[in-house]
Amino acid sequence: MKVIYIIHSLPVGGAETLVVNYILKLKQAGIDICLVERYHTESYLSTKIQNSGIPYYTLRKTKSRIMNLFQSFFYDDTLKQLNKLISEFQPDVIHYHTVFKDLDKVSFPIEKCVFTYHSRVERNFNVGSYVRPLIERLSQKGMKFIAISQLLHDDIEHFFPCAQIVDIPNGVDLDHIRAQKGKKKDLCEMLSIPEDSFIVGQVGRFNPVKNHLFTIHLFKDIIRKKENAHLVFVGTGNEGELRLIKNEIAKYDLESHVHLMGLRKDATKIMSCFDTLVLPSLSESFSLVLIEAQANNVRCVASDAVPLDVICNSNCFAMPLTGSKQQWINTICGINVRNTATSLEKFDIDVIVNQHIFLYKSLLKYNYGVDANK
Repeated sequence: MKVIYIIHSLPVGGAETLVVNYILKLKQAGIDICLVERYHTESYLSTKIQNSGIPYYTLRKTKSRIMNLFQSFFYDDTLKQLNKLISEFQPDVIHYHTVFKDLDKVSFPIEKCVFTYHSRVERNFNVGSYVRPLIERLSQKGMKFIAISQLLHDDIEHFFPCAQIVDIPNGVDLDHIRAQKGKKKDLCEMLSIPEDSFIVGQVGRFNPVKNHLFTIHLFKDIIRKKENAHLVFVGTGNEGELRLIKNEIAKYDLESHVHLMGLRKDATKIMSCFDTLVLPSLSESFSLVLIEAQANNVRCVASDAVPLDVICNSNCFAMPLTGSKQQWINTICGINVRNTATSLEKFDIDVIVNQHIFLYKSLLKYNYGVDANK
């Protein structure tokens, strides 16, 4: 079976990491896979694909923002290049992880295409006025839509009543995550803080939707309750948001207790050393971070904007952002009873990849000999 994956680009992020992991697993399963990106972003994810031997194409080679803007408005040969690649590769299925204005003009049967939503549906409408009518046309023509959570399923069903929805959650390599479990004393040594420190952490890009300022406002009160508390932020992103975060840290004289670790390849290992992971997002379509933390039995406190599908054990709590601030603080600082997660296996990447293969096969009229049920 031949499958093309199409993504916007490969910066380091949750959806991008997920796509790369899927592609590598699909290759292991015997799928002839090809990755196409609209723009190129140099990252360890793009290097990982380049080193894998998997065919990897970029539709827009230029890194110039001015040239990309020019192409967007005056001459965009993305469709022409993509159709040429499709003609050469001859895929059986195309799986989209991005949307662009000429998607419905691609020379390939829409009914053999899959689209995965990685964020709340209404947020995609801000990309451009073409998005909603485009998705409506695609749903009417028979494209399959993967909903990664019940929240996304409800979104798609509400906005696009004609859509054919398939429920497949995001997959996590649980064995790899558990093998990455670190030692708290090593993290304390890295941060030059005492071993008995109480570590609160947040992992994610610096973006207003991740609500880092809320975490800082909680932490300034947490440190009054626990003088040995330290706050760790892992991630990178919006420079404007980062400046706001740094200003807020300085405003409350928290510099010696808040640690900005930046983008880390060992984020999973670092996160496994937290006493509590905080995820006060304003909006989430899923949360790989939350699944990974639970896989290593880290106490988690998330906003109720996180889909309930990913709250998998009694040591993970969902709380309203409009609720009591003291309740948030008490939950974060509570006795850290580390229960074993019992329902995470449904997110195991091998299970999820096999569900994708089963879906791809269902779009076709013949069997390729790939066991989608093992």
